Order: sequence, then C-alpha cells, then structure tokens
Amino acid sequence: MRNNRLGLSRMCNIALFAAIICVFSPFTVPIGAVPITLSLFVIFLSAVVLDFPDSAIAVAVYIMLGVFGLPVFSGGRGGFSVIIGPTGGFIVAYIGAVIIVGLLVRLTSVKILKFRWIGYASAFVFCLFGLVLCYLLGTVWYCVYSKAGFGEALKICILPFLPFDMIKCILASYIGIEIRSVLISKGLLQKKNYKKQKNTYNNGKK
Repeated sequence: MRNNRLGLSRMCNIALFAAIICVFSPFTVPIGAVPITLSLFVIFLSAVVLDFPDSAIAVAVYIMLGVFGLPVFSGGRGGFSVIIGPTGGFIVAYIGAVIIVGLLVRLTSVKILKFRWIGYASAFVFCLFGLVLCYLLGTVWYCVYSKAGFGEALKICILPFLPFDMIKCILASYIGIEIRSVLISKGLLQKKNYKKQKNTYNNGKK
C-alpha cells in the first residue's frame, strides 16, 4: 500500500512540476538576443525537489509539449522551430542540467537534509554545475546558428544574464530544499535510507 502511495505521489509530483515549468517559462524580460526568463529557476527547482529521474521526466514533458506546439517556451513560443532556432541549445541543455543537479541531490540527499545550511549550499553548487552546462551548450549552439565568434556569443548569451541566473540558482536552492524537506516529512517523497535517517534529519532541523 505504501509503495502504491509513493508511486502515485511520484506521478503527481512529476505532473505538477511539468505544469509549473510550462506556466512560468513563457514569462520573459527581453534585453537582447536571449531574453531573461523564469525557465532556469523552475528547472533547477524541480531538480532539487524531485531529484533524478523524476525531475528529468518533468522537464522532458515540458520540452515535448513545446515541440508539439504548445506556447510554453520563452515569450509564449512553441513548435520545433524554437528548438532549432538560435536559443534552442539552452532548451536542449535543460535536460542535461536537470540530470546533473538531480543526480547530485539524490546521491547526497540524506547529508544535505541533515543540516539546512549544508542543504542550501550544496544545492546551490549543484545548480551552478547545471548552469555551466546550459551556458556551454547554449552558447555553442548560438555560435553555430548565427556564425558568431565565441567571444561575441559570450557577451550576448551569458554576461548580461549571469547576475540574474545566480539569483535564480540561490532561490531554487533555498526554496527547493524547503519543499523537499516538507515532502519527505509528509511521506510524499521517499528514497532509500530516508526512513533510517528521519530522526537524524529532524534533530538537525532543530
């Protein structure tokens, strides 16, 4: 019965975060070739809360919905043309980023939840790893598409957004650890060794 409950909770969590990503990603603030969006924030939030593979499934659902034409990409765009466009590399990189963050969170979940400050700091570092992957793939993709030099692409695709993306990583780490701890305490998110570590986590929380 408990396994069935956890399985249902996983499906609900995946569907919920796929919906959250779809709702928040279209919001943009245009400042250049690549607009400021909330996509990275909700992508990293899902990776910290759900970990791998659930977060990767949620992001894959979001991307597939966008490819099939739903206006869930930045600026309310949709369709395969967005993926093969100048900013498509950043969208594709979401999968790799969420896998990296989700796997690291999963491997260290007991430790990062034992003391909150360790959880916040660890999740932030994990998000930075994911951010680097997004920047790398997205910038290379932009260079290939626009035939721009790598230095020029850095100025267009990374430097203007770096402060905002750092804030997104900080918020996703803090909020994600808070939500994750609540889900675990309610039995809605459970992985191996959580039960054995529950008392340790509760003591650390205090």
